[in-house]
Amino acid sequence: MPTIKEAGFAALEATEWFGVFVPAKTPEKTVDHLNVTIRETLTKAEVKAGLAKLAYEIADTSRSDFDGMIKSDFERWGPIVRATGFAPEN
Repeated sequence: MPTIKEAGFAALEATEWFGVFVPAKTPEKTVDHLNVTIRETLTKAEVKAGLAKLAYEIADTSRSDFDGMIKSDFERWGPIVRATGFAPEN
């Protein structure tokens, strides 16, 4: 099976990612604690091994870098999604 690039879509790149979100008004101290705890958990050998079995790579991304990535994805994919008429179901 050809890759996306081989199929003629060299500029198409999509990365799947997962993150943890909390309500907007969550206290900063709580967000920082969750961030530290989650990042520490992701360094544990058993967690890394389990995720590797699923072909997931762990990216140690800072909160500000993750925020930038989300904004970038919205800017890139937002117009495409809106053009399709897609709407989430309740």
